Amino acid sequence: MVPPGTLSGLELDEGSGSDKGEIKRAKEMDTYHKELVRSLDTLTEQMKKMEAENKRLMNQIHQMQEENKFQMVKLEEKITGKDQEIQKLTQKLLEMIDKHAEKEKLILKSNEKPTQAEKQTQKKTTVEEPTNMHEKERRRTSANSPNKENLIEMENNNAEWTTQQHQKKKQNKKTKITEKNVTEEEPKNISAAEKQTLIIQKRNEEIIVYSV
Repeated sequence: MVPPGTLSGLELDEGSGSDKGEIKRAKEMDTYHKELVRSLDTLTEQMKKMEAENKRLMNQIHQMQEENKFQMVKLEEKITGKDQEIQKLTQKLLEMIDKHAEKEKLILKSNEKPTQAEKQTQKKTTVEEPTNMHEKERRRTSANSPNKENLIEMENNNAEWTTQQHQKKKQNKKTKITEKNVTEEEPKNISAAEKQTLIIQKRNEEIIVYSV
């Protein structure tokens, strides 16, 4: 291979055929070499451009991956939030169903007729309920403030009430006897007003005697 530029210094005989062939081949080789160098330079530039483009694309892909990752995180958070809302609504629905079931049970129970045992219990409770007002008050006070003073006071009130009831019974009995005596002793032609006056007088006399 003849380096470029070496042919200018050659002094060859143009009449020689072999020399002409060498010169032609040298020119062709020089031209081929120049084209090869130019092609290599072009390819090198193209490779540099492709490398730059590839780098840009890789950066873009990485950026898109980061953006997608962020979007995926946001989407996952949104899905998680929706799941939590669904769980809360489901729990609330279950609680409402339970409450409704309890209400239905109470309604059905209230509509049911009392059993024989319940009737006996109600009857027993009614019988054991005290009719004495002082006894009721004593029990209520004892339940609210069960101290010795209240119990003593309630017992005294109960005894006083019992005494009063006993006196009323005796008075009613005496009144009936008085009316009977007045009826037996009154004249046959006495008026109703006079009869009532006699009864009152007789009752007053007995009250005075009883009080003494």
